[in-house]
Amino acid sequence: MKKKLEELDLLRAIGCIAVIIIHVTASTLIRYRPHSPHLKLAYIINTYTKFAVPLFIFISGIVLLHVYRDKPLSFFKFMKSRLMSIGVPYLIWNLIYYMVFLKRGIYPPSPRFFIEHLFMGTLLYHFYFVVIIFQFYLLSNVWLYCFKRFNPTSLLLIAAIINFVSMKYMYFKYSDRLFLNYLFFFILGCYLVTLKDKTMEALYRFRSILYILAIASGGLLTQQLYLVRVSKIRPLPFVDFLWYFYSCLAIIALYFAATSIAKKYGRVVTLLKPVGDASFYIYLSHPLFLMVSILIIQRLAIQSITQETIFNLIFVSITSIAFGILYINRNKLISRLGLAIK
Repeated sequence: MKKKLEELDLLRAIGCIAVIIIHVTASTLIRYRPHSPHLKLAYIINTYTKFAVPLFIFISGIVLLHVYRDKPLSFFKFMKSRLMSIGVPYLIWNLIYYMVFLKRGIYPPSPRFFIEHLFMGTLLYHFYFVVIIFQFYLLSNVWLYCFKRFNPTSLLLIAAIINFVSMKYMYFKYSDRLFLNYLFFFILGCYLVTLKDKTMEALYRFRSILYILAIASGGLLTQQLYLVRVSKIRPLPFVDFLWYFYSCLAIIALYFAATSIAKKYGRVVTLLKPVGDASFYIYLSHPLFLMVSILIIQRLAIQSITQETIFNLIFVSITSIAFGILYINRNKLISRLGLAIK
């Protein structure tokens, strides 16, 4: 029997909350007065949460190899389950957002337009993740074959090289949706599954160093993004890969932190597990609740950017998390409602 990976529930919860923070704070980066303390704080918060999507891809790598490492994977059965659990909600939410944008006159009433944006993940800013993760799913047997036949450390090194080459040299329309740009994060998740318990325990003892390195690299990334945006200073030559480096360190640090919390504080896992279980639906729905929040702010005539940001963050977090949890528990709620009516 496979052991339960409780730390993944925490990581999913952290990931979806980080996504909400990124999208809520994004608009403040262009609205605050240059060099203001509020802008600096916004940059710190926004930059330090940029690990979110790589974290979800990392988790997908862990789950794939953890479940199928010692048993065969039926590709068509696997893809059918992913289409039902991910593809169908993705389609429904694309339709929801498309209807909203049609109503607001932003998008044209064109089936061809909708289908193109559906497959490219370009209808809204956060849909690109689903396009990327499906590319990894389509190649699921390739990843399993490689980890069963080749040295995991060599695979991790090759993935890093391919990822580097893709990010540096592969530029074309929709290249940001190419799975190669996120390959290392996925393979890193697979790689951790292959490590023996003694190796993981040894790495776990050095987790404090990982925390420091993650914080330091995130600070450097924040500084560079801030200077480029506000002071128009030319960034360091390797700034394009600094986000990549920070995300790797942040993901590993968060993994060990989540493992530590799962071991010592079971109540935290119990509390956040529903958020982790509902993370995909929170991810899909939170921009809609952000739109609603902005409308409420307009009605309330809130002028302060800080007050607006705080309101958005609280409102979107509460509504999208509540929606996600209610949705995944819909059958239980319907059943209880039926019993109550009887």
